[in-house]
Amino acid sequence: MGNLLHQKRVELTSKLKIGLTDLYNLFHNKNLNFDVSLQEEIEELRQLHSDIDNEIGNILGWNDLSLNHNFYDLDILPESDRTRYTVHPPVRREILKRLLILNKSIYSEEQNKALSLLKKKAPKKTIDSNVNDLFSNF
Repeated sequence: MGNLLHQKRVELTSKLKIGLTDLYNLFHNKNLNFDVSLQEEIEELRQLHSDIDNEIGNILGWNDLSLNHNFYDLDILPESDRTRYTVHPPVRREILKRLLILNKSIYSEEQNKALSLLKKKAPKKTIDSNVNDLFSNF
């Protein structure tokens, strides 16, 4: 799916002679005033993004989330440029919450593995008899 998305973006940027920023400005514009074929291609790009989002949700086991891709105003963006083609805002917040929990869990697992490896590799402490002699004069 990632390869298809990449190919579609390359195709559209070449065809329209624009960069990715301009392409995604079109992607997020719900009032496209282009010929029907170009509108269909932008809709295909949107569908690819939706498909990828859904597949990632499935991989993570988040089948209970209905992403509801559409045009939404995001209050985290400037008032003059808030509309984006994205998942439903409450679902977006739930995804961010779950990603935070997942990230903490992965970090904790990594820390536990690192500690386990350090314990296995740590040299055993032995008291050298010369050390006792060194300090015996004090």
